[in-house]
Amino acid sequence: MTTRRVLTVLIMALPALWAALLQGQNATAPAASASAPAATSAAADPAVMAILKLQEDASHKFPCLQWKLDYVVDLLAGDTEARTGFVAVQLEAANRSAAFRLHFDTLRLGEGPVRKEPTDYIFDGQWFTSRKEVLKQMIRYQVAPPGQKVQPLQLGKGPFPLPFGQSADDVLKYFRAFTRPTKADEPKDSLYLRLIVRPDLPAEEKAKLSVQSLEIWIDKTNGLPVKMTALDKSDNKSTVIFKDMKTPDNLPPDTFQLPNPPADWEYRVETLK
Repeated sequence: MTTRRVLTVLIMALPALWAALLQGQNATAPAASASAPAATSAAADPAVMAILKLQEDASHKFPCLQWKLDYVVDLLAGDTEARTGFVAVQLEAANRSAAFRLHFDTLRLGEGPVRKEPTDYIFDGQWFTSRKEVLKQMIRYQVAPPGQKVQPLQLGKGPFPLPFGQSADDVLKYFRAFTRPTKADEPKDSLYLRLIVRPDLPAEEKAKLSVQSLEIWIDKTNGLPVKMTALDKSDNKSTVIFKDMKTPDNLPPDTFQLPNPPADWEYRVETLK
């Protein structure tokens, strides 16, 4: 499974998603978007707008979030990849920058055995770090110049748009949005949202997106995602289940820090050119 696909689905999902980025198992440093598409007048269904506003308000209620994850990719060729782990998100505040961490514990390929494969991806506004224990590899990529930080979690302004907290207007600049009643076999007490990349999105912006469409099930009480699926440009389908949500006011500082690797690992630091 590709690093870009993983981060796209997990960190970009909900409204504007998470789609502007990553794809390719050999992770390369993500680049912040230089510009967003021009504002588009999109008259959305009132039910759609209500859902978008609900998730937009989530960022005011939950400055920090942490979930356990079940992540499955159904590849077009018929193979599957399943991972478990957690994601932690910290929104920007007066004394801290926006940051996220995506951690995987296990991997299962097809019907094979579940194996331990600890993998981390962390971004703090200036540095993106990839740490893979099986490969004995840790690479740090500088994304912003010294003394500066990009806004990593905002649609159109950073490489890692969040699955909540985006403005409804920003979502509609990038996606057409639809809703319907949830089905009996779908998450209980959830609202359904489908996002399809706008056909009139400028070509240079559309080229940055790795997905064609997304489906998101949102807790109707708190506006946060409980499940999502994404269809990428190669017709591979990824599904994420969010579990055991925690909403602390703060996360421990070491949540977004990784220790230096052992001496026998590959370790690189790539500064911004």
